[in-house]
Amino acid sequence: MQKEKMKQQKEKVKNTNNQAGISQFDENGKRKSKSTILIEIGCKFELFHDAIGAGYVTITGKNHKETWPIRSRKFAELLADKYFALIGRGVSKNTISDAMDTLCGKARVHGKSHSIYRRIASANGNIYNDLGDDKWQSVEITPNGWKIVGNPPVKFLRNASSLSLPTPQRGGTLDDLWKLINVREEDRALIAGFLIRALCPEPPYFGLCVAGEQGTGKSTFCTMIRSFSDPSTAMLRPPPKDDRDFLAGAVNNWCLTYDNLSGIQPWLSDSFCRVLTGGSFAGRTLYSTTEETTVPLARPVVLNGIDDIATRPDLADRVIAIELQPIKDSNRLEERHLWENFNKLKGRIFGVLLDGLSSALKNVDSINLEYRPRQLDATKWASAAEAGLGFASGSFVTAYQRNQKELVSISLESSPFIAALVDLLKEKQRWEGTSSDLLILLPDYARDEDAVKSRAWPKSPAWGGRTLKRHAPALRKVGMDIEFSKNESGRLITLYFNTMQDKAETTKSAQSTVFTVHTGQDRFEHDSKNGKDSKKRENSEEKITVSV
Repeated sequence: MQKEKMKQQKEKVKNTNNQAGISQFDENGKRKSKSTILIEIGCKFELFHDAIGAGYVTITGKNHKETWPIRSRKFAELLADKYFALIGRGVSKNTISDAMDTLCGKARVHGKSHSIYRRIASANGNIYNDLGDDKWQSVEITPNGWKIVGNPPVKFLRNASSLSLPTPQRGGTLDDLWKLINVREEDRALIAGFLIRALCPEPPYFGLCVAGEQGTGKSTFCTMIRSFSDPSTAMLRPPPKDDRDFLAGAVNNWCLTYDNLSGIQPWLSDSFCRVLTGGSFAGRTLYSTTEETTVPLARPVVLNGIDDIATRPDLADRVIAIELQPIKDSNRLEERHLWENFNKLKGRIFGVLLDGLSSALKNVDSINLEYRPRQLDATKWASAAEAGLGFASGSFVTAYQRNQKELVSISLESSPFIAALVDLLKEKQRWEGTSSDLLILLPDYARDEDAVKSRAWPKSPAWGGRTLKRHAPALRKVGMDIEFSKNESGRLITLYFNTMQDKAETTKSAQSTVFTVHTGQDRFEHDSKNGKDSKKRENSEEKITVSV
């Protein structure tokens, strides 16, 4: 009886081998190694590589295709399962790993090169958004609308922590979103603009900096915002500890969302700038001690904290900053009820965002903006989406200009060195000298001794020069010009108020905006309706008004 069962099992394995076209024996009748059989199994699938040479495999299922890294747990489990089905025995992890090495080589040497995407991709002038569902469906967005499709013409890669996007529904409005989040009405166009650009396959992207006192729902807000581009089991992350930690998060996620920041270190601020604009990140190649892999990355970023966190001017140029309003106790919902409402409305909200994205595809080439900020492409997309989102034309640019001016003020206020520089120029109106001269002179204009002793205060002429150059664009926006030149004495710095530039900029603005740079008790103010420079003193606070 036992022999009969073994005979049946062998016959079943033999038939299975024949069906798969894989034999346990080579052409000379010798038994193949386990690794060789695994390689032959792997070669039955589509093997390919990406732009940096990493190997991938596309698996064709019943009604869809899935793409995985060759070196992934999913593919290892598939190889083990197929091996057992063919041979009737298990296989070790080391043997599977050896086979994967060969399959990666085959993918790189013999396979085609394909682009790999997370969540968002483009092809043939259309945008594709991976819904993340079990059917591997995507939304196809065209200038004429959107629809759910199977097997899009791009290869999407998923993270193990990825969750499904809402199933989009038609007929909603963004009023469904405003019911759920406590933002000022004048900030709504900014949030919509961020969401639209986060669904675009190409950089630059906006960063979204969310501030607010304790209990304003910052974490809940950021979780909801990410739900429309890249939902995940880890929606909010603590700040990365180093470049390697940041790179791992950026490679494996589409939208980077960091929670409860109390400040941003310079290296991290620079990393945010690169990933928002689109840049390359280098790291040691896996399984190598000498090779380096360069990864091109571009991602939208969401940050939150109690205080203003985008204080460095290069990051401030790339972000939208909003402050959540306090929630009255009488209006506060239980978490359970809030998320029940969100889950009921999220499909309608996502559908409206897709309407806006379709509108952007249709209209972006006809958008011509006089206002040309650093994130110009993103600004054009947000403006082109207004019709599909239900906003009046120009709503985003108006809000974004105001927001950028507020960020200039915050950026200048954040540096005690620049605050002292403002004081110096208020007194002298014009100054010329070297960075060394400035480093000797500015402590006399600091508001207190602690400012000079702080880490933010430059300790060398080179450091002082770098600080000036970093803040120069923000200073020019408030009418303070900086020129760098050389003569026989060395490198010269010239500082002055550019009133002619101020008046020219004032004619372009229809609104009055006031900027304040706090310098201890001093304030530096700017009113864009007033084209004249002036000084005022109120309650021992010296003020100067210039135009932007």
